[in-house]
Amino acid sequence: QRHRQPLQDQAQDVLAQAKLHKLHEKIQGARDSGDTTVALASMDEVIAGNPEVEKSLGTKKFIALLDLGQFERAYAYGDRLVTTVYHEEPGALNMIAWTVVDPESKLEHRDYEFSIKAAKRACELTEWKDPAILDTLALGLFESGNYTKALKIQEKAVEYAKGTQYEEELTGRLEKFRKAVREQG
Repeated sequence: QRHRQPLQDQAQDVLAQAKLHKLHEKIQGARDSGDTTVALASMDEVIAGNPEVEKSLGTKKFIALLDLGQFERAYAYGDRLVTTVYHEEPGALNMIAWTVVDPESKLEHRDYEFSIKAAKRACELTEWKDPAILDTLALGLFESGNYTKALKIQEKAVEYAKGTQYEEELTGRLEKFRKAVREQG
């Protein structure tokens, strides 16, 4: 016989979901209007009242802190995400790391050591076989000045990217890394 959830608990779950949906709408509305401060305050409110939803809001909060230029707070929060909330979530770890290394981003302060930590954990979780995550790690290493290690990891990323949507972009980055290593001597 299956254990059934009491009706009262079911009703509370429905109310909690409705409240969460409303808060998500509030956050998205604030983000859409460009009011990062309101969006961040709303996220803090939701996370404080419902720690389990931090998984769905953690990356948004991290990006909001970066958008506001609160870099010290952003990277401290990001570190918490890497070591606890997303410790077993390679996709989220990669997203956080990529936010920092993305060459098209206009981010003013990039903590490459932080991005390397997040990407390394994501690589461990994917057994060092995911080309997109390897690429993120390689780019973080390259930008931090570790050209040789970046080149080795990017070569592996390109190998795993053969025949995928990432192949061209990753191969282009590999050539950039090779050129930098040659010029370095």
